[in-house]
Amino acid sequence: VQIIGLAGASQTVTLNGTIGGPGLADANILTSDNADGVDLDFDGNSGGGSTISGNILVQNNTINFEDDGIGVDHRDAAGTMNVTIRDNTLNGVAGDDGSTMDIDDGIFIFTRDDLGVAVNQLNVEILDNEINNVAATKNVIEIVDVQDGNKVCFAATGTTVTSGSGNIELDTAAMADLVVDATSAADLSGLN
Repeated sequence: VQIIGLAGASQTVTLNGTIGGPGLADANILTSDNADGVDLDFDGNSGGGSTISGNILVQNNTINFEDDGIGVDHRDAAGTMNVTIRDNTLNGVAGDDGSTMDIDDGIFIFTRDDLGVAVNQLNVEILDNEINNVAATKNVIEIVDVQDGNKVCFAATGTTVTSGSGNIELDTAAMADLVVDATSAADLSGLN
């Protein structure tokens, strides 16, 4: 599933929605053998003036993926995007070539502003997900490239890895504002 929000110069885009739902009857089984299982891609105009905001809930899905299980990209736009990822099962699987070498991260979060013309707020809450078959060289959860004055608030609790391994990686530039809802790396690890 790919949801794309594109805002041109001086445009405002608001995206609200749910993939899955509160009960198992609302669940989806999503399989992608060459891409992200769920790709939430929000891009503004790199020249400035774009605003992208919204509320997205990804809940109670089984997602079989070869690239990232769930990818969230919020770039080059002002605005506030709230993403909640709850009660999903993410399974790294072999692609159409039969190889598992392309399996990437379980959950991948990316935000940046290439020209430093907009400051966005990306709030990501990751609750009670099961992530399987991520290679030891990849990450169960990765927050990457937070820079250019962007703001990210990140919380994760209840992440279970039943098979495979991996880490939670937080990668931010000095000029970014990354808030992690944990008192320390050990606390974040203990919550997941």
